[in-house]
Amino acid sequence: MEPPPEEERRIGLERYLTSTPGLGGVLKVEPADFVVEEIPLGEIEGRGDCLVVEVVKENRETHRTVQEIARGLHVSRARVSYAGLKDRRAHTLQRMSIRGVTPEMVRGLHIPGVEVRPLGFSPRPITLGDLGGNRFRVAIRRIPFPAGEAGARARATREAIQGAGGVPNYFGPQRFGTLRPVTHLVGEHLVREDLEGALMAYLALAWPEEAADAREARLRLSGTRDYAGALREFPPRLRFERSILQRLVERPGDWAYAWEALPPGLRRLFVHAHQAYLFNRVLSIRMARGLPLGEPRVGDILLLSRGRLEKVTPRNLASAEAAAREGRARPTGPLYGPECPLAEGEPGEAEQRVLQESGIDPGAYARVPGAPSRGTRRPLLLRVEPLPGPPEPDLVGHSRVVLEFTLDPGAYATVVLREFIKGPMERPAEGNPPGK
Repeated sequence: MEPPPEEERRIGLERYLTSTPGLGGVLKVEPADFVVEEIPLGEIEGRGDCLVVEVVKENRETHRTVQEIARGLHVSRARVSYAGLKDRRAHTLQRMSIRGVTPEMVRGLHIPGVEVRPLGFSPRPITLGDLGGNRFRVAIRRIPFPAGEAGARARATREAIQGAGGVPNYFGPQRFGTLRPVTHLVGEHLVREDLEGALMAYLALAWPEEAADAREARLRLSGTRDYAGALREFPPRLRFERSILQRLVERPGDWAYAWEALPPGLRRLFVHAHQAYLFNRVLSIRMARGLPLGEPRVGDILLLSRGRLEKVTPRNLASAEAAAREGRARPTGPLYGPECPLAEGEPGEAEQRVLQESGIDPGAYARVPGAPSRGTRRPLLLRVEPLPGPPEPDLVGHSRVVLEFTLDPGAYATVVLREFIKGPMERPAEGNPPGK
């Protein structure tokens, strides 16, 4: 079987779990081909000063949507919060909370491609992780096989995933930037206490998949360090970059001042992306060594109920295996930081290798200004039961497969889809929006 494409390997997705033949095909021909709906944790209390809203958007990035909602309501961006980021090129339904506004104010919003529906009041804001999961409905189009063969391939992959109990719980491409995967590179500079390098990576690293006007502006800035010139050349849609450039024009060389132009959530995202990249590397090495993802081994660290962690020893191995079979415990990998314990024995070898190759002190993650992270553990196996629908002919005479599945919070649909596609998860050229 062919290895994963280069764009996946460069963010640590180096292995497939299944060995079944892939479908190929194209994702997101239309935004409605990728539907994501949040599963809320509970009912809205109906009192308090935080208005809970449902935001329905299409082909819109979450950070910029939040910014436009705040601007339209004439409130601070800090008063708008959400449970999780959503895919940009998709049709998404998610809840947000806005402190100190009324339903009438929200109904007066007019943002192209966005509908904001008031649901009720809550005494506390929605925060990251406040959701029960996400429900997906994804169409893979332009599969270059007849419908019968496409259906057989989809069924074979589904059965392989069910037999394994899930798929590798990789962080998907969205964590790193789909068209311009640089967030983990920015994060690495931050963890190494190189604020200038982090900002220049964010501003000036150009990527072939990006729109030509943005790519050319980044390349010129990389060569000239002319911030005033870059401010004139960077397209208006690159608002965050332009905010940084404006501050560098005002105070050349004041990297801390420029860094604070970014919203706190985006600053944290860079650090988390570097942790995610190293987690992906650990997961790939573990798979290459043939270690199971859902079955504990001596030295593993298990995630138990209520976030408790427990190390597997020869004495508790049998009970750990039983707990894993019953769904009460899951082997984990590291999101490095000062509070992230490391596995031992054979499972720990991959974790130590990646940490040594990175050359980073785990304590450095907690020292990033404005975006500290103390580290944690993440399950290695993502439990999922994908259900491919019947292949249908699409507009160009090939086949289509529709997948519907539900994932836990923090999981990525793309790591399920890649097991079916097994190749570049291409989008049609005409479907790529300009910019990021």
